Amino acid sequence: MICCSSGKQTSTVTFNNRRGYIFHEGRELNITPYLYDKLLPFGVNLKKGHVAQGILTSKKLRRSGVTINPMLDLINRLLKFLIARLAGYSSSSVRWSLVLILGLSSTVQIIKDRDHTLINSSYDKLLELRLHSPKVDPSILVLDIDERSLDEMRSDYGRWPWPRETLAGVLRWLEGQGAKAVVFDILFADQDTLNPLSDRSFAEAVTQSQSSFFPILRLDPKNDSSSEVTPGMLPSFAVPIPTQESTSGSLQVGQLNGSGNTLAVIPPVFEAIVQSGRVGYHNIYPDPDGVSRTYRLWEDIEGWRLLSLPARIANHFNWDLPSEAKQIIRYPQEPLSHRSISFVDAWKYSQSGQETPPAWLSDIPGAIVVIGSTAPSLLDIKVTPISPIHPGVHILATAIDNLKNQSFQGEFPLWAKLVQCWLFLLGMAWLSKAISITALRWAILIVPGILLSVSYLSLQVAPVFLDFSLAASQAVLFFSLLTLYYSLRLQHFTTASGSFLKSKGFEAFFVIFHREDERVKPQSML
Repeated sequence: MICCSSGKQTSTVTFNNRRGYIFHEGRELNITPYLYDKLLPFGVNLKKGHVAQGILTSKKLRRSGVTINPMLDLINRLLKFLIARLAGYSSSSVRWSLVLILGLSSTVQIIKDRDHTLINSSYDKLLELRLHSPKVDPSILVLDIDERSLDEMRSDYGRWPWPRETLAGVLRWLEGQGAKAVVFDILFADQDTLNPLSDRSFAEAVTQSQSSFFPILRLDPKNDSSSEVTPGMLPSFAVPIPTQESTSGSLQVGQLNGSGNTLAVIPPVFEAIVQSGRVGYHNIYPDPDGVSRTYRLWEDIEGWRLLSLPARIANHFNWDLPSEAKQIIRYPQEPLSHRSISFVDAWKYSQSGQETPPAWLSDIPGAIVVIGSTAPSLLDIKVTPISPIHPGVHILATAIDNLKNQSFQGEFPLWAKLVQCWLFLLGMAWLSKAISITALRWAILIVPGILLSVSYLSLQVAPVFLDFSLAASQAVLFFSLLTLYYSLRLQHFTTASGSFLKSKGFEAFFVIFHREDERVKPQSML
């Protein structure tokens, strides 16, 4: 309880649920903000039984022996000054200032992250929470060099890499079974000096094949000038970029920036693979945070277009290519969703000639078979939004699946993201003017929730991902800061009203009583 006196009149302040009232000359005056302003900033910590009387000014508190924290006093004065200045601005000025500041900062962020737009978004988390995901194409299979295959074939062929006659035998057998394409996710960069006959067998199988595809490893473009490989050495991998149509309607080939261009790549060691022209890079380029969310279908460099393995397959089968090279991969629910066949099972069946066919044999005719490894010991493991240990061969299979079925996840272009950013801010400014202050507090939660829900639904059913995570962040900041502004402004003018009452002759004397078993600060009482 705090007792107050003004001349001959005595008033009592009773605190209940942190609210204080003065009954003065029969009138009830709510002075909670005034008391809060007078007591809280000084960090009052009275000893047991101490009594502070008079108006609570810092001078009188020092005289009465109350310890005052000078830093808190300075901060309090500075905050008062800033709040007073802020309260002097109209709500319209503050509202549009927030729109301008948030809009400019968001524009800078969008332009800065234009090549890696999903890093700071809610994409990864929403992908984990999906209830619906696209079904994988059953005509795309993975022939898996798994740990079981490495273990069971070790006794006959030793540790990996095996003699390449094993791969030659499987290639011939798959094409004999009617496979539409055989895609190797294995880099043939060196000759097998211990088994030259095995290499010759593999080269012959490649020469006879008409539907096998092989990878090239693209190195850092910074090393292009140090390479000795020219685009002309890799037909169908490095192709001139089409630029514009001539007047006759034929497609003109882009001018090449000199004939001495070189490419930093690790090409296949087999001339039969290079001459087949069925090659493409199989690099997976992660975002700066190490997560592989996108697939780069081609790379343009100095008049040349370098094709990825999926893009080379698309050209072979006349699939449509998207207009942009970089595409968001639409991942299935699980990292190993595509049907897999263990390599050792296919190898044993192809060599044994047993009459009873396995159940998986009927899946091969007409299928695109991707040969690669999920064995952790072969280190072809990537980080994706759906798994921290996603085998690279399954990412390649998913990219081929997306390209074949035109199912890459779309996103807004840069200009649309900038327009969307400013439109949302203008909408929030209009909403903040149309609703009450109480409703403004609820908008801090409701508006971002609605935006993230729309993003989540678009990831489930829409071909384009509506990334509203930046707009949701803007909403939290905008409505929080605007609500804070209204609260501080109300506190300032309420305090000013209390000072006006005091200037009219109402002087208060405060007596603060403490419990014996604990210290009670005035702010705790308030």
